[in-house]
Amino acid sequence: MAHAETVHLTEERYKMTSRTRNILFGLIGLGLILTIIGIFQVKGAGAEHAAEHAALVSNGQEAGHEAGHHGPAWTARVWANLLLNSWYALIIAFCGVFFIAVNYAANAGWATGLKRITESFGAFIPVGLVFILITVIFGRHDLYHWTHEGIMDPESPNYDSVLASKDWFLNNIFLFGVMPLLVAFFYFAHRLFKKWSLAEDKEGGVKYFKKSVAFSGAFIFIFAFGFSIISWLLIMGIDSHWYSTIYAIYNFAISFVCGMTVITMITLFLKNQGYLSFINKEHIHDLGKFMFAFSIFWTYIWTSQYLLIWYANIPEESKYFFERLDGNSGMFQFQFWANLFLCFAFPFLGLMSRNAKRNTTWLYIMGSVILIGHWNDLYLLIMPGTAGVTAGLGILELGMPIFFIGLFLYVVLKAFEKAPTFPLKHPYLEESVHHDVGP
Repeated sequence: MAHAETVHLTEERYKMTSRTRNILFGLIGLGLILTIIGIFQVKGAGAEHAAEHAALVSNGQEAGHEAGHHGPAWTARVWANLLLNSWYALIIAFCGVFFIAVNYAANAGWATGLKRITESFGAFIPVGLVFILITVIFGRHDLYHWTHEGIMDPESPNYDSVLASKDWFLNNIFLFGVMPLLVAFFYFAHRLFKKWSLAEDKEGGVKYFKKSVAFSGAFIFIFAFGFSIISWLLIMGIDSHWYSTIYAIYNFAISFVCGMTVITMITLFLKNQGYLSFINKEHIHDLGKFMFAFSIFWTYIWTSQYLLIWYANIPEESKYFFERLDGNSGMFQFQFWANLFLCFAFPFLGLMSRNAKRNTTWLYIMGSVILIGHWNDLYLLIMPGTAGVTAGLGILELGMPIFFIGLFLYVVLKAFEKAPTFPLKHPYLEESVHHDVGP
């Protein structure tokens, strides 16, 4: 039942404290240093492995193998890490824009007070796109088999008939043309939502609200196809002989559960800083419900994909899971099963109760588990098909996520500074302020 009294809100603006700024710059700097150290470490390990392999070949201990052919180059691990972390941050930014559109389309009012937080996520989209473009421009041959010379040419000794049949999609036009345009459209949608939101603050009324509702319907439709194309190209394109009809939904599940988790944690941080005082336990409870529900949704999609492939046991399909279990010397097996505990079992059990969804400290803990779990999830999507046996968990895998955490939070919080912390004249603001779902 909603509260009856009227709450008078005054405009407030977030100002990043010097402590917060120093922590974020510290994370960015630490992450960058560790990343550089990690790259040199990976390079050294790659050179050592190549020398050992060459010695074995010269001694005749690896008959049947060509000298110098020893799996992916060390650079594959570097580019795979950059793809993993930039994609992870980018899809969380996508979630912010998508969540705005969904609330407009659903005529939902409870999350109106959180709207400026989600509006700020979109500011990271161009930053994420830059890192993605750097990755695919300079690292595409390490990441995507279909980009190798002669793969699509029937006259070439490297010709691959399976990949050639997919050349209508797996080509440079989609990779360097369509993909950036779709990401740019998502950023355009972010800018449009924010422009109308700020104009609404000044003029009031429902003019911009109605525009946002109408645009949201079109955006969600385009987003569904656009997100699918991007995830097929960038992530499923790694295992280009294999495909899954629910792969895009799987990536969306990661995007949404992680996005809602980050929204929750930033909301709690801002509340602790003294902002958004009208955000109450009911809002936090609902955010916790999203974290809980979409952890289950992710598990449903994961299970649907795994069980069908396991039951059919068709070689060209099961090869994908074989590489993540028994293949690659079994190096991904522990992470494969740990993934289910981090992304499902812990959030399911940890967020099942009502009190757990309303406990600030516990939400931070469960949020951290979810985010670490889905980093591991993306690691399993990307590393086996790129780095293979040269993959690992070292300084590089520690440093690069730290760098992106600091960068993402800095960009989002700087964007959050540029507008009032909540939409002042949104028609559903009162509903959000008095949000109460009862006992």
